[in-house]
Amino acid sequence: MRLQAQAAFSNNSSSILQQKFQGAIQDQLSSPASPLELLLAFSLGGFMRGLIVSLHVATGAAGGALVGSRLGSLPLGLLLHIAGDWVPHEDIPDRAFEIGSGIAGVLLLGAVRGPLDPAVTGALAASCPDLEHVLRFPRPGGRKLFPSHRLPGLHRSGGLSAPVQLLLAGSLMAILLRRR
Repeated sequence: MRLQAQAAFSNNSSSILQQKFQGAIQDQLSSPASPLELLLAFSLGGFMRGLIVSLHVATGAAGGALVGSRLGSLPLGLLLHIAGDWVPHEDIPDRAFEIGSGIAGVLLLGAVRGPLDPAVTGALAASCPDLEHVLRFPRPGGRKLFPSHRLPGLHRSGGLSAPVQLLLAGSLMAILLRRR
């Protein structure tokens, strides 16, 4: 875990230096985002580097925040998980870091918005189908249980790269942690 955290910091710091040398740092500094929002976006983006479950957490949280209902956030979170799996994307092989960061995202949402906030229940609902990749659930006929993991064509590889997914997840999380 320490190596992943160090790599996340190195990636962020090298990205900032690269922007400075290319003259693109002015775009970051002149954006309407506050310094705290920029710090959160870079920090969350770096911390969540290498884990795609964070996009499930972020989209589920955004959906839950939009519907504003704990009960409504549960089926919406599951539908958003299917939609996320359907979009072609890269998966990350580092399972331990992915699990830890997904949990950290949910805990951070719970600490800022409250544990029963619809954003938190939406995040849990959208990320819980991936538990079957980690825990030993019964697999009738040797197939996984969740539809987008079981049915061919619903979980597609390629398309969105891991950095793009992480940028989306970090941006959504920064917005959700700010609005309260």
